[in-house]
Amino acid sequence: MGGKLTSKYKGQCQFCGSEWKVGVDILYQKNPKAICSEEACYKEQGGTISEYKPFSKPSGGFTTSGGSFNQSDPTLKMDLPDVEVPDGIKIAAETVLQSFVTAHHMAKSLYPSMDENTHTFSMIRSNLVDKILTVCALSKE
Repeated sequence: MGGKLTSKYKGQCQFCGSEWKVGVDILYQKNPKAICSEEACYKEQGGTISEYKPFSKPSGGFTTSGGSFNQSDPTLKMDLPDVEVPDGIKIAAETVLQSFVTAHHMAKSLYPSMDENTHTFSMIRSNLVDKILTVCALSKE
């Protein structure tokens, strides 16, 4: 399947003779080879137009900038095992939570104007959590 793309070179259709300049939308398909700026000629050459749009937003509701999820997204059911959790694990989990809170405040102080609901902020915070936990582990050795 092919589709529209912006031409990098000027060219001319070998079938109908239509010409195009650099930066103009043309129709292109690799196999079977079809290229033209006119849709009718392109289709006559055996070209088909893909409906796939790689940079379009998904319909419905997931957004990366504000953080909303569509309620119609499939839900996953997780069964927690019924096991005894030792005190050592509980202490480690508390350390992770404390590291998370500390990393959040560090990221806010380092990047005060950054929205804390963005993916970038989350990545910075996650990186800081890793660093804090690494320093904690090294200081225990």
